[in-house]
Amino acid sequence: MIDTHTHTCHSHDSALSPEALLQAASEKGCELIAVTNHCDRDIVGVRSCAHIAQLDVDRTFRELSALQARAGNRTRVSVGLECGWAKFCEADYAEILSRYPWDYVINSIHMTDGEDLYMPSYFAHRDKIQAYTLYLQSVRASLDAPYPYETIGHIGYVMRKAPYPDNAMRYADHADLLDEILRALVEKGKALELNSNAKGTQQSLLPSREILVRYRELGGELLTFGSDAHTADRIGDKYDIAAAMAREAGFRYFFGFLQHRPIAFPIES
Repeated sequence: MIDTHTHTCHSHDSALSPEALLQAASEKGCELIAVTNHCDRDIVGVRSCAHIAQLDVDRTFRELSALQARAGNRTRVSVGLECGWAKFCEADYAEILSRYPWDYVINSIHMTDGEDLYMPSYFAHRDKIQAYTLYLQSVRASLDAPYPYETIGHIGYVMRKAPYPDNAMRYADHADLLDEILRALVEKGKALELNSNAKGTQQSLLPSREILVRYRELGGELLTFGSDAHTADRIGDKYDIAAAMAREAGFRYFFGFLQHRPIAFPIES
């Protein structure tokens, strides 16, 4: 098992120490754990997010690099970041990512059109198609980010707080835009993430099975698994479900990254 999306107390929304994360990952048999704390330059200037502290990048890299050195080979540690994309902060991310030799970067969409996708206000004046289309347009734009990243995180994130009675993101409703995203992932050599933090979405994983299958049909091979864990008990959560879905869709490996280089781990259900 591997887990390529986790958070520690360096993230504003987790109290988990790096040492406790590594211990839990090792106990659960993880061969590789990527620590991907939130780097949220996308919320700078957003009033509803003013209370959220920015990541101390220097301290985070220093402490996680020390953890990586102590970990050894039983559970390898990949030192990463989850970058919340917005066009205006691309230069900030380029500088941060050039400052240190990170192993792995998740590019994620948490904000769209300057609005927090966890806030009711984003959905208040949009129907489901409008809200999801705008989100997916941001996902597509993030693929052209001029800094190194390996994967796009949790496609379908907008569903987590969507208030619609049927909040499923269906491939048929956004086929052209989703195909554009998935084709771009393949062409750019980026990975698709299977994320098991799907609370509130009426499904087990993000993205849905039909989107995963379509990615494979379009030639996608790079696939990551991430629990998006903020607590020790969620490390590796639903790995068995993700592994079964991935194998059924035709994937043979999940990938982890060290020094931005992919490492293939055979999928075992």
